[in-house]
Amino acid sequence: MLQEELAQHIESRMAEMESYQMNIDNYTLLLKKLPSNWPEHLLKFKGKSIEQIVITAVEGEDIEHISDLVFRDKIAISLKQERLQHRIASQLCDVLVERHSDADVRLL
Repeated sequence: MLQEELAQHIESRMAEMESYQMNIDNYTLLLKKLPSNWPEHLLKFKGKSIEQIVITAVEGEDIEHISDLVFRDKIAISLKQERLQHRIASQLCDVLVERHSDADVRLL
């Protein structure tokens, strides 16, 4: 019974890791398509919400470009989070595999 449970948990962790990796890959590709740096004249909007930007932007400022930069910053943070979560899931999976191997040895 313990082996079956451990095997199911390993399978779940591996699926979780695949999901994190898919997000990591997607976010990495997306970041390549978005503007990479905040231009000096738009730095006043960095760190603000889209709502704050719309309220404070003046005529002639490129709201779409600013929006892309804000989105890029959010995706960069999400990428870091996904990498950390992937690392945690991988470590847990390693422990489960080790426990599964130990359970196999005890049954012999």
